[in-house]
Order: sequence, then C-alpha cells, then structure tokens
Amino acid sequence: MDHLLFIGSNVFAFLASWFMARLLVPRATAGERALLVAAGLPVVVLLPLKALGAVGALNANAATATVVLLAVGLGGLAWRRRDQVERIQSEPLRPHELAVVGALAALCVLLATDLGVGHLVHTFRYHWDDYSYHGPMPAHWIQRGDLGLSPYNYHAYYPGNGELFAAWFLLPSSYLSYAALAGVFWFVLAALAAFQLARNLGSSVYGALAAVLVLLVSKPFDGQAGSFAAVDLGAAALAASAIALACAPARAATDATDATTISRGRLLYVGVLMGLAIGCKVTYAPIAVVTFLWLLWDRRVALARIPSALLTLGLACVAGGFVWYLRNWIITGNPLFPADILFFEGPLDAAARERTTLLFQWNEKLDDAGRDRALKQLLKWPPVVAYGVVAGYGLSLLAALWPGAWKDPVGRRRLLLCIGGLLMLAVIVAGPFSGTANAKFAKLQIRLRFFLPVVLLGIPMLIHWLEQARPLRVGLSVAVAAAAVIGAGAPVGLVAMATAVGLARGLAAPQVRERVPAWAGGALAFALLVGCATAADRAMVAKQPRREALQRKEVKAWNVLDHVPTGARVTWFSSFDLY
Repeated sequence: MDHLLFIGSNVFAFLASWFMARLLVPRATAGERALLVAAGLPVVVLLPLKALGAVGALNANAATATVVLLAVGLGGLAWRRRDQVERIQSEPLRPHELAVVGALAALCVLLATDLGVGHLVHTFRYHWDDYSYHGPMPAHWIQRGDLGLSPYNYHAYYPGNGELFAAWFLLPSSYLSYAALAGVFWFVLAALAAFQLARNLGSSVYGALAAVLVLLVSKPFDGQAGSFAAVDLGAAALAASAIALACAPARAATDATDATTISRGRLLYVGVLMGLAIGCKVTYAPIAVVTFLWLLWDRRVALARIPSALLTLGLACVAGGFVWYLRNWIITGNPLFPADILFFEGPLDAAARERTTLLFQWNEKLDDAGRDRALKQLLKWPPVVAYGVVAGYGLSLLAALWPGAWKDPVGRRRLLLCIGGLLMLAVIVAGPFSGTANAKFAKLQIRLRFFLPVVLLGIPMLIHWLEQARPLRVGLSVAVAAAAVIGAGAPVGLVAMATAVGLARGLAAPQVRERVPAWAGGALAFALLVGCATAADRAMVAKQPRREALQRKEVKAWNVLDHVPTGARVTWFSSFDLY
C-alpha cells in the first residue's frame, strides 16, 4: 500500500502542477511550459503539507487525498479554459542546427542519467548539518503529524521548506532513503531554469543546452544534490525559476494584446516561487525584492496598477514561505529568531553573527598565504565555470554602464541577472555562517554550496556573451559543451554513441513531428511519469538498507537506539563544546 501511495501521490502532484500551469499561464513556449510544470510541483506539494501540518494531519493518506482533490479541481478548471492554451512557437532551426541540438540534448540526457543513477542508487553525501537538523526535522514531523519545533536546538527555528519537501517523499514509507529524490528534483529544476534563462537572454536552443551541460558537470551542484534535503540547491533553483518566469520576453508573458503588461497568473508564479525560496533560506529576501521591483519597471506597469501587482506578488510570496517566520514570531516574538536584529531580540547578536561571516574570516583571520588558499578553494569549480562565470558577470556589468543599454529588453534582463547574482554574492559573503560555524574552535570553512545561486545566474550570462559572435554561435556552443563533457571525465564511447544518436534524432525531428499525433505525446509523457515514479520507488526501497548501514557506521549512537525501550527520551551528554 505504501508503494501505491508513493506512486499515486507523485503522479497526481505532477498532474496538478500541469493543470495549474495551463490554467495560470496559458501562453508559453515549450521550454517555459516544462519549467512551469516542474516549478509548480513544490507549490502543489508544500502549500497543502503546511495546511495539514497546521491541523495535525501530516500523514500519507491525508496528503495523497489532498493532492488528488487538487489535481481534479485544477483539471476541471483547465478543461473549461482549454481553448485559451497556446504554445508559442520558436523560430525554425536549419538542418545543421537541428543536428547540433539533437547531439547536445543527447549529451544532456547521458550526463543527467549518470548523475541520477548515482543519486538514486549509490550516492551518500550526508554531513553534520544533515544529521543534526536537516534530517531530524522531517523525521519528527512525520512521527508527530504536525510541524512542531524540532530538533531541540536553535536550528528548529530555521525555515523548513526544503526539509518539508523532502518529507513529502518520506511520508508513505518513512524510509529516509527517499529524501534523495528531493535533491534529484532540485537539480532538474535548476537545469530547466538555466535553460530558460539562457533563452530569455536571446541564446539559441543549442546555446541553452550548452548552459545545461555546464551546470550538470559542476561538482558543487552535484554534491549539494546528494545531501539530505539539498536546501541550498532547492532555494537557488526556486529563485532562478522565479527570475526566469519574471524576465520572459513580453510576447510570452502576457495574455493581453498590450505587450507591456504581465498576466496575474505569471505574477502568482513569480511571487510564490520567491516565497518558497525565502522559506528555505531568509537570505533570498533581498533578491525577491529586486526581482519584484525590476518586473514592474521592465513592464512599465501603470501607476494605477502597481498596488494590485505588488499585492499579488506579496500575497503569493507570503503564502510560499512566511509560515515559518510567523511561527517563530508567535513562539518567541521574533520572526528571525535566533538572530538579534532590528528591534527583535535573540541570542545571536551582531557581534556573534559577524565572527561567522566569510568577510570577517577573510579580513581578520587570514594572512596572505591563507587568502591565496581560500581563493583557490572558492574557484574549485570546472575551469569553464570558475572563469567563464566571472567573465560573464564582468561583461554584463560593463554593458549595463553602456549608454542606451537599458532600452534593449535583453539588456534589461541581463541587468536583472547581473544585479541579482552580485546581490546574492554580497549577502552570502557578509551573511552569518558563510565563513565558519558559531563554535569556539571554528576556523574558516569554504562552502561552495552557498554560492550556487551566483553561479546558476552566471552560466546563462556566460553563454549569452559567447553567442554574441554570431558567425561562430554553433561552434562556440559545441566547444563549451565539449569542454564541459571532457572536464567531467565522461566515457568517450558513451559520449560518441550519445552524440551519434542525438545527431540522427535531430535530423529526423521534423519528419517524426509530422507523423506523430498530438495525443501520442501526452500519452507518452504520462507513461513516462508513471514509469519514473515506479522506478524511483523501487530504487529507494533497494537503497534503504545500504543507507541505514552507512548511517550506523558513521553515527555509532544510532546502534544504541535498537535497545532503547519504546517511549524513552533520549538525551545527549557531552563535553563537546560546540555552540
């Protein structure tokens, strides 16, 4: 029964997201539609789970029933408005471009499959934070049936959207191995966001696929996907998705004839996705404000409509993430607890926070040799990423200063990505815990997972600037893809086979599209969805014993729990001076 609940709940969640995308944003390109459906999954999952947790009904049966009802309701509304749905066609590609697109798409599938199998079957990358609070949060919630505070330290007051999304996959069986699916999903969402951001900047389809390849070979993204709830990757993917939907070309962003307006449905998506990112990490609040204001400026929204647009964005944002801060406010009187900030009191004052920042550690704790070592660690990305992203930001910043640059729609979108990424960089460097933990023994710790949003917004800018050399667009996209694949160390034989299959598929695409009826695509997508859900369920069941064995090896205290009487209270006594 547990397996049927898992498969059924996830199939209906995807259906609900599909219907919601068609209902709220009926006019979209194929790439945008894929992003809307993927980004909508956390929306249709997290909002009901929060409501169920608030009333003490957080269990598999209630969650599945809620999602089924949501899918049926949204499906009925989408059916009534099916005539409004329109797929915006992209410019047709020439035969050699179709061949390149097919080859790059095949390489993306090859690398994504390799990464996915690794996470679903083999990968374990749990660290201290996973064992101390990322994992205990959903474990306590599932046992209690509500969203009570857990674990019993200050981490319990952190926003929990990332952990709650992992709990969605755990609910039917309570096997912790299912949490791996959260990291895989966030990785896929990040790839879709990178693709759409590149397209929004005017990159070709093959250029956008090259951006996805660069993302897939970036080890810090893969490493974060292997953690328990992949909170940093999830927040970055959600924010990037919101920005991609906000800066879509006007022809795809409006349901009206006036190209300077934006539909309320798209505003809802942008607001709720940014809210979900803030519900993962509060550090995404500044980029949310910048995105909302940029959206109103870019669309030249009339003064009379600004309050309505801001209200839509604000309410959607609140629905996405602010339940955690409201909970803290009610319990402690401080929505940002444990931070002592503004007129809110808390144990983590400004001096304590400053000592943990990367900026403080860099300036006060390191000598020149230490800074050189730290810089090498910060640049520990594939070379095409480490130096290419820096170049992308630098060129975008210079272009923003060029006279008349803001009159160009692509220039304004590039400006949003540049400002947003640099703002996130400033928040990360000066933010608490970016340089070390708040422990007396703590030293500088470079955590590349904090910089995922900066790189995720920078990769599309890199591809954008490479494609400015119009006669060399195809060659440069292929060169970037080749550098990414070679840097990843992918087997040459598999790469050659995938490239050959992709070339053939690209060349045959027009003939296949003409002969396959429209309904067949939908049937194939549904069959693929059910097949993936079933395969994921089987993989997680097989992975659970290995995960548990590793956990018992890494955390010796876990073995003691087998001998503890039912209902006993477990307390940790130690001389370990941690916090």
